[in-house]
Amino acid sequence: MYDFKDNLISELRNYTKKHNEFQVKFKKYREIYYKKFHDYSNLRAIDIKEEAGVKKWRYNDDDKFMNEFAKLRLVSIANDENSADRKK
Repeated sequence: MYDFKDNLISELRNYTKKHNEFQVKFKKYREIYYKKFHDYSNLRAIDIKEEAGVKKWRYNDDDKFMNEFAKLRLVSIANDENSADRKK
């Protein structure tokens, strides 16, 4: 019984460690994603508006990449606690 308890504690610690590592990676991914989105938007936008402190870009209709990239930005893969939503 003693070994069983130690194994459970070890597995829980391992799970917590891995979970925290993936959360850090997820945060870095989001930071890079949004930085690149802003960089590309500022380069490729034909019109930039600021409404209530939020930048809004408009792209050429034939710029498929930026139009699709902008749609992806609206899809949140984070949950209310600002961590990765595993289902998404």
